[in-house]
Amino acid sequence: LGAAASVDIVSVCTRCGGAHGRPRVTAGDIAVSVTYAGDLVVAAAAPHDIADEIGVDAENEGADAASPLADLAPLFAPAPPPTTVGWTQIEAALKADGRGIRVPVGDVVVGEAVPSALPGAVAVTVPGRAEPVHVATWHGIDGVAVSVAIVASSTAEP
Repeated sequence: LGAAASVDIVSVCTRCGGAHGRPRVTAGDIAVSVTYAGDLVVAAAAPHDIADEIGVDAENEGADAASPLADLAPLFAPAPPPTTVGWTQIEAALKADGRGIRVPVGDVVVGEAVPSALPGAVAVTVPGRAEPVHVATWHGIDGVAVSVAIVASSTAEP
């Protein structure tokens, strides 16, 4: 890997043009994503020969964590809402998909292990997408679940 002299990242919403869309590198072949969990900022990046798109989500775990899951329960009814890890997997997959929570989150299915550029990835089926999104979860930060999702590169060698 070589270091870039400078990297410009912009966020432009594809729907309204506002400065709140998916982050994009203005020059270069790299996909990027960012998320926040309390004071923690997590960023993920992958070259386009690995992933056409990437998404990352992080949530605080444990009894002390202010969990959004109870508020999300109606979106998953009549099924129970996912665990914190399950929610980070869904959120990361939807970020990589590019449509975010405009997709009915209750219809997203976290599946089984899948061969992937992401070690330990599972296949996540997102409504309206032909191929599954690959998602791996990491527990390297105490009390925080972090999931990274990729849409596998359309130019990758088999």
